Amino acid sequence: MPSAKRHDLSELPYSPSIWQRIGGPWAITLRAYLWTAPLGILAQPVVEPSFWNDFATWPLWMLSAGLGYLAFGLVLWLGWLVFVNRRQSAFTSPLIVIAIAIVASIARSATIGSLMEPLNLEGIGSLPRLPFGAFLGFAWVFTSALIMDSKYRYRLHLETLVSRQVELLKLNSEWLSQIRETRDKFSREVVEDSHRRLQQAMREIAILSNDSSSVWAKLTSNIKKASIRIALADDREVLTSQKNFNELQGSRTTAFKAIATTPLMNVPFVMAFTSVITFLGATRLYSISFSLAAVAFGVTLHAAIIQLFKFLIARDYSQSTFRYFLMAGILLVTSLLATAIVSPSEYDLLILRTIALTATIFEIVWLVATGSIQFGQLQRQKTIDVAKAENESLDLALKFWHERISISSKTNEGSEELALIKVANAMNQAAATDDLRLGLEAMAFSNMYFEEFAEEILGNEAMDIESELGRISRTWKQQAEVIWSVSGNLVELAIARRTVAALEICVSKSIRHGNASVVSVDVKRLGNSVEIRVSDNGQSYEESATGLGVEILKELSGNTWQRDRSGGLNIVTARFV
Repeated sequence: MPSAKRHDLSELPYSPSIWQRIGGPWAITLRAYLWTAPLGILAQPVVEPSFWNDFATWPLWMLSAGLGYLAFGLVLWLGWLVFVNRRQSAFTSPLIVIAIAIVASIARSATIGSLMEPLNLEGIGSLPRLPFGAFLGFAWVFTSALIMDSKYRYRLHLETLVSRQVELLKLNSEWLSQIRETRDKFSREVVEDSHRRLQQAMREIAILSNDSSSVWAKLTSNIKKASIRIALADDREVLTSQKNFNELQGSRTTAFKAIATTPLMNVPFVMAFTSVITFLGATRLYSISFSLAAVAFGVTLHAAIIQLFKFLIARDYSQSTFRYFLMAGILLVTSLLATAIVSPSEYDLLILRTIALTATIFEIVWLVATGSIQFGQLQRQKTIDVAKAENESLDLALKFWHERISISSKTNEGSEELALIKVANAMNQAAATDDLRLGLEAMAFSNMYFEEFAEEILGNEAMDIESELGRISRTWKQQAEVIWSVSGNLVELAIARRTVAALEICVSKSIRHGNASVVSVDVKRLGNSVEIRVSDNGQSYEESATGLGVEILKELSGNTWQRDRSGGLNIVTARFV
């Protein structure tokens, strides 16, 4: 990261305004300067009249442009040293930063103008170059601030979140170790019974969340994650701190594919900068009236082309960069053809086309750059949000341990059985009192718990679906009769777990929503898959296609779950592979 680390960066928000980005500590760093200087040196001579009159002057023009950009960099460095580096705050007034960039760019223009005579070049003097230089400096700092600040601010905040996450993981691992030490004193039956009580408590909260007016509807994603983990415990996740930074940053290939297949183009920004810079450059070679007419025609034509392709890209997000390359090709071709339409015969067509092509190349570069900035910010924001959510969950799990479990541990009551029961009791209490905070703490704790002890709790031996159906039947025997048939040989443990979890939800729905008195379950084990059919004599009922129970059933069954009404029966079918 650039030398902005010398400042206290804790005051910097992650989602700043444009002005906060310009005033951030990375807007005029050396990397920002080096990122743009080579392109400027190559493009500068194109708008010089004598560059086209005598091709032998090309090396001298390159030298002039190079010295001009050295002056640009020197003034940037002095401005950074005096007005930015010596500040105690990481934030600088954006007006100061913009002023530094404008003065630096004016120094570049003045340097190039003052070299006309020593290098025997014919061209515009220093004074007429200053307006072009002033706007170029503003354009430079605006673009570089968006790109550089977005990149390094993200890294700064991600490092802070990762550092905190590592600390939280270490603290949580301590209570997990304490629980592990007490696990062997309880039988398998006690552990399984505690697990089922927790599942039932989780189901009660899940049912409440299906009511859109319930406070629990706000936590459907948390409830869904906790429900699946408690039932299956096979979705072990890789946290942000356990990933490589390059993986979090994303590759340039991924970014390019994204901006080529989604309409991430800031057309007003790009066209405004293109038109102003092209106009100021063209006035060095042509009259103001001709320059204005040519630029207006080109900008209007290109804006229409870009908007058309933006619309076409928005209609179809297929993974193909053809439309983007086609748009770039059409922009370049129209630059060549349009010059022949608007140019009087006394103007050199080669010069016009070179300027138009150069402006179009800048235009395409800015289209890609603005798209990349938008995509990068969206992806980075998503990563930051995920890391924040992970840290909050770890913090909640730790809080639940300290407030609900650790006191019992000190009195030799903090056992695995008691831990699971305490979680179930906390969930029941949260459901009864609509205590979202307690519910979140209990879910976060159970997520950590089951990620650590999944195999020990659920076992890694083959699951007998028939015996589990017997347990389900005994669970609901006071409300309804559950009858079943199971055929075929044993299947993989993961498939059996998903099947049983889905069957429990289906039976629960039949009784709770349909008031069924008889539920029939037919299970066919087909080697590498399981097919189920659940029929009940309950009343017809409507449920939201986006309800939490439906979402979980679809996820468990690979989106094959389906419920129909036929012959007075509710019939559910699904396939698990």
